[in-house]
Parts: sequence; structure tokens; C-alpha cells
Amino acid sequence: MAQGRVYWLLLACSLVGAGLWQPPPAVATPRDLLFVSTVDGDQEIYVASADGATVVQLTHNSTDDRNAVWSPDGRYIAFTSMQDGNPEIYVMSADDTEPRRLTQHPGLDAYPQWSPDGTRLAFVSDRGRHDNVYVMHVDGSYVINVSNSTSSANNPRWSPRGDLIAFEESQGRTTNIMVVRPDGTDKRPLTSDPKAEDRSPAWSPDGTQLAFMGHRQRNLDIYVIGVDGTGERRLTEDQWIDTAPVWSPDGQKILFLSTRDGGARQQVYVMQADGSDQRNLSQTSTEETEASWSPSGAQIIFSSFRDGHVAVYIMQADGTQPRRLTPQKGYQAQPLFAPRVSQHR
Repeated sequence: MAQGRVYWLLLACSLVGAGLWQPPPAVATPRDLLFVSTVDGDQEIYVASADGATVVQLTHNSTDDRNAVWSPDGRYIAFTSMQDGNPEIYVMSADDTEPRRLTQHPGLDAYPQWSPDGTRLAFVSDRGRHDNVYVMHVDGSYVINVSNSTSSANNPRWSPRGDLIAFEESQGRTTNIMVVRPDGTDKRPLTSDPKAEDRSPAWSPDGTQLAFMGHRQRNLDIYVIGVDGTGERRLTEDQWIDTAPVWSPDGQKILFLSTRDGGARQQVYVMQADGSDQRNLSQTSTEETEASWSPSGAQIIFSSFRDGHVAVYIMQADGTQPRRLTPQKGYQAQPLFAPRVSQHR
């Protein structure tokens, strides 16, 4: 048997040397989009090509990996993992290299968000007595508490210029949208309604406004407000639940989820940034969530239950040509386009 293997090895080498045979080219790791899947039993992180033809599993362990986010240049992925027995922040190359653990604390560290210049990560930790927003360098050093909340702070979002971080701060039954500088200074509220529950801050591309979900007047609606706390406007006004606003890359439109046509089921909607022309893009009776834009704004990626279990779908920005991207089995969710993809996207 050993002599046979040596023979075939020598034969292959001679053919390569003579130019008569070339080994098959390595398949490049796709960098168009990422998602989380339970195909192998637990939540693992995958990357895929934009057409779904090439799918590569990046994490390989027996615990859940989730909350994956691309670095601004598309070269790295930060995520939350339980692989060391505790929720911690990890970073890995998008080319499938071994993940590096960045946080080293017995508390929960989760929900990483890259700064626009790719040098820092914001995240949520309960390492004190309360959930707070922290910032660290991408090597895990210089960790600081920037929200310094005595109650609960969550859902950090960097401004497009990286000079501010928006987040939610809860006090009892009240939740407001706050902003703070990345060094923890100049913390101030953008919303301050004592009877409101304001969540899901989303920056406009030019950094002058934030959209958010507000629970006021006994209903969940989408609002926008200026970065200086002025000019608050209610964009949706119906008796149903409207949540999860996402600005289009050009700042002209806002994606959101609504139950107005699906009863208890959320579906994907779009409207102009002034609240006009609200349209259902899903046009289905099933639950659909986690919608976001492609970098060019030409397409929308989302999670859907339309085939009997949660899977990742893509459609044109006008809701046409919906198609499934992920495998037929398991749970696939938390999809995100890479920040830099081919020009036609």
C-alpha cells in the first residue's frame, strides 16, 4: 500500500513538472454576505457568494456563534461565541482563519459593533452590576465603559464619522436614545419622554439624524430625530407594530418591519425618509425579519419563514425577484451584506 501511494505521488509530481496536469484551483472564500446557521446542530457562522452558489462555514465548534458583523473593509468578522464557556467577543479573518478571543471576563460580553475606521469595537457587557456599552481596541486592549449607566444600556451604534455612539438606556419602564463620545464624554439624551420606550437607533448615512422605534401612545412606531435632539417626527401612524428601521445607503428611504398586513407576523416594508409612500415588499403571509440593504441599495437581504423554517432570502429593492440563498435544512438567520462587494451590487 505504501509503495502504491509513493508511485502515484511521484507520477503526479512528474505530470505537474511536465505541465501535463495542474491541481484544481482552490475555491476562494466568498465575501458577499454572512449569516448564522444551525445546519450542523448549533449556531455557526457562514459566508456565501451573492447568488448563494458558494457557501463556506467559518466557525467549527460545539457551541453557538452569533451576532456576526463585518469590519468596514470586509476583511474581518467580529462575533459573540460561547466556545470558552462564556459569552465573549471574538474576531476572525473572513478567509477562515482561527478566531481570536478579545474579551477576558466572567461576565457577558456580546453584540460587537465596528467603528467606521475599523480600529475599535463597541459592545455590551454586564461586567459591572448593570449592562453597559464598552469600547475597546480591535486587539482587545484599552477597554472602557462609555455609557456608565446605573440601570441598563444596550444596542450601541456608531455614527458614520465615528465621533458618537448612539445607544438605548433604560430606567425602570422608560427607555431613551442616548449619544456619547467613544471616550465616554459628552453623554446626553436625544429622547427624554418619561412615558416612552425608544429603541433601535439607526443613523442616517450623513450622520445628521437617527431613526428609532418608539413605544408611545400605546403603539410601536418609527420616528426620526436630529443628532442635536431637535426635529423629532413620527413617520408611521397605524395601530400595528412598526420596528427595526434601516436607512438606505443614499439616505432617501427607510426599511422597517411591520405587522400591519400580517396580523402577528412581521413583514418587510419600505418608505421614503419623510414617511411617505409606505409599501409592503414581502407580499407574503409568513414572518419575515432582519432586513437590510446591499451597499448600493439595489437589493435587500432578509430572513423569512416562507418555506417552513427560517432561511435567508434576497430581493430587489422594489420587492421583486425574491429568492432563497441558503440551504434547505436548519435555521439560517442574521444575514448581512459585506460592506464591499462587486460593482453591480
